[in-house]
Amino acid sequence: MKRFAVFAVSVMFVNSISAAVAAGDKACQVGKLAEWQRNVVIAGTDRAIFIEKNKLKAGEKAEDFDFSFGATIGQILRSANQSDSKANRVAVVKSLIDSFKLTKAPHPLGSREVAISPRLKESSIDPAKLLDESSPEGLHPIGLFNRFDQAPEDWQYCGEHRIVFAQGQRGADGLLTGPLGTLNRFFLIFEAAVANPRPDLQKEGCRPAADLWLGLKQLGTDTHKVAERLHRFYFKGLSAPNGVVIPPVIHARHYGNPFGQVRGNTFKQLPWELREWHVELSTGKFLPAPVGTNPQPAFYTPPETNVSGIDPAVKKAFQEVFVKRVVADAVASNQGLADRPADEQQTHLVNRNGVRGNLIAAFNDFVSDAGPPPRNDDPNQSENRTGAFREAVKNKIDELKPPTAGGSASGVSIDEVMNRVGATSCGGCHQFSAKQPANPADQIGTSSDNKPIVWPRSLGFVHIDETSRLSPLLTDFFLADRCENLNELFGKPAPPFDELAARTLFLTERTKLPTEILQEFAKTVPNLNQNQVRALNSATSQLNRDARQDDRARLGASGRIRQAD
Repeated sequence: MKRFAVFAVSVMFVNSISAAVAAGDKACQVGKLAEWQRNVVIAGTDRAIFIEKNKLKAGEKAEDFDFSFGATIGQILRSANQSDSKANRVAVVKSLIDSFKLTKAPHPLGSREVAISPRLKESSIDPAKLLDESSPEGLHPIGLFNRFDQAPEDWQYCGEHRIVFAQGQRGADGLLTGPLGTLNRFFLIFEAAVANPRPDLQKEGCRPAADLWLGLKQLGTDTHKVAERLHRFYFKGLSAPNGVVIPPVIHARHYGNPFGQVRGNTFKQLPWELREWHVELSTGKFLPAPVGTNPQPAFYTPPETNVSGIDPAVKKAFQEVFVKRVVADAVASNQGLADRPADEQQTHLVNRNGVRGNLIAAFNDFVSDAGPPPRNDDPNQSENRTGAFREAVKNKIDELKPPTAGGSASGVSIDEVMNRVGATSCGGCHQFSAKQPANPADQIGTSSDNKPIVWPRSLGFVHIDETSRLSPLLTDFFLADRCENLNELFGKPAPPFDELAARTLFLTERTKLPTEILQEFAKTVPNLNQNQVRALNSATSQLNRDARQDDRARLGASGRIRQAD
C-alpha cells in the first residue's frame, strides 16, 4: 500500500502573543510538549501525517502528498535544469555516497588539503536502494522543521526549512519502528536556506512562509490539509496578497548556493560522524563541504604539540583567532543571565550559546566526530588542558571580565568557555557535551545558586530518531525558544501593503545573487566546452564562499548569534 506522507512537523505555536498574554499564559511553554501542541509537534504515537492512496479525498492528487526522498532528489534535479530521470536520480545520490571514499579534500577557504578518514560501510551504500521506499534500505521522511532563528539580520533568506530522512525498520503500517541495527543507521537532513523574494521588505518578504507555519494549528486534526499545505510550500512555493512569492523549499539554490546545506548523521561504522554537502547549481550533484563551526580537533592541542598532517602555522593562526575573537562570543552568553531566576538560567544559557561561524570557517574540518578522544571535536578533552594556548584563553577571559550569574557564582571559568565552544560543534551538541551529572570540568556555566549548568541530552547522537521522537534538548529547550522567536518576529499582523510599498525603492523582484547571474549568462552561450564549464563552476563557487563568509559574520534577525543545530 503506497503511503504519500509520513513525517513529523516540528514548530511551536500559539494563536497570537496577545491571546496568550490575555489568558495569563506564556506564549511558548518551556518543558515537555503540551497537549495543545500535538497537531504541530507530532511525535511518538501521534507523529504520523499519514495519507494512504485509497484514502485520498475527491480532487486530491497523490503527488500533492509525496515527501519521499526520490521526490526531493527529483525536485533538486529539475531546479538545476537537469532531466529528472531515474538514472539521474541515482547518479546524484551516488555523488554523495562516493564522497565517503575520499581520503582528503581541498579546503575552500585556503590553499591546504584536509585529511579525511574514508568510510567503507557508507561508501558501499547502494544509491538506488536509498531512493526505493519499498527497499529495506530506503530512506523515509521523518520530520519537517522550520528554523526562522537561522534568518540573518539582513533577511537575505527566510531562515532554514528542513526535511529529515532516515533508514529504519518498518512496521506493518509502513511507519519506521526503529533503526536497522545499532551500527546500521543513516540520516540525511536537507537544510534549505529559502531565498527571500523581496529582501527590500526585510522580514515581510518572508511573511508567507511564517504564516504557513503559524497557521498549521488552526487546521486541527485535518492531516490532509496540513500535509497538502506543507507539500505546496516545500515543492511549489507560496504567494501572498502583497505580491510576494516564496520559492519552493526544495531547490538546488537553497543547498549551498550560497546558503543552506545538506548534512548527514551516519552510524554504519564507528565512530559516529556528521558530514556536510552543498549542491552544485549547474548539475544538482553533491559536493563535500567543511562542517560549520567544527574546527579540526588538532587545532586545540598545545602549541608545543606537533600533530601529524597539521601545519603548525595554520594551528597558530587558529589559536590566535580563538583567543582574540571566539572567547568573546563564548562569554557573551552570560549577558542577562543574572536577570533570570536560577531555575531558568540553564535554558537562557543553552539558547544563547554560540560562536559566529565566520571566525573559524577557514579551520573547519570535513567531518564532525563524537568518537573517543583524541579524535573527537571536544576542545576540553584532557589532552588539551595544559600549555600556552590554554593560558592565553584564561588571560582573555580575565581581560573580558564576563558578568556573573549573581549570588555566589563566579564569572566564567576556562572549562566553561571551552565546553561552550564544544557544544557549538555537531559532535558536542549531539553527544559529548551532554555529560550528566557534570563535574566542574564538564559544565557550561554556574547558576546564581551555585549549581552546575550542563548541556542537555540528545537521543544518543541524534535529535530526532527513526520513529520521529524528539530529543530532550529540543523538547525542553530549543523549541520553546524558537517559538518565542517566531512569535516575536511574526506574531503581529503585517503592516498594510501600501505602507510596505512606500518603503520600497525600486525592486519589483528578488535581487538576483551573483551566482544566479552567472548561471543565467551561461544559458545564453551555446555549447560551452569543459574548460568553460569548469571556469563557470569555479567562479560560482568563489562567489558562494564569499557570500557564506559574509553571512556567517552576521547576527540572526533576533539580534543573537545563530545556532547551527
